[in-house]
Amino acid sequence: MEKVLFLHSLEKILSSDESNSKTWFTEDNRKALAKVHEFECGFYNVLTNVIDIPVPKAYKTIEWILNEQDGCIHMEDLTSKGKTISYFDNVNLTQIKCFIRHLAHWHKNILCSDPGLWRGKFISKAMDAFGTALEGIGQQGKFLWKNQI
Repeated sequence: MEKVLFLHSLEKILSSDESNSKTWFTEDNRKALAKVHEFECGFYNVLTNVIDIPVPKAYKTIEWILNEQDGCIHMEDLTSKGKTISYFDNVNLTQIKCFIRHLAHWHKNILCSDPGLWRGKFISKAMDAFGTALEGIGQQGKFLWKNQI
């Protein structure tokens, strides 16, 4: 099994002696995050080939199996290709039109593809899983920030 040595996994945080991690990283949150990870892996492994729009390249995905192996999505670094827009920056009409064009192209390609690739695979309770996973985000930020100082 391959390991990325410089990253700390969520499983490692949970198994640490820091009791704060156990308050926000409950078993339900872990299951929900693993489900969200599964959907994201499926998106990059299956749908990016179909939608044909600019998407970061995913070099490799590893399934997250609770209590067995950590999951990973090794992706292209977009630092030199993109820009983070702050809350106070504006987007212009050209950028909005470009986004809408890509979104329409994505939808056209999905609807014209084999429904067996996507139907019922990426929506089924995904939002519930994502919502459950986000419940502990406030506590997560406090825990990670405190340990990085």
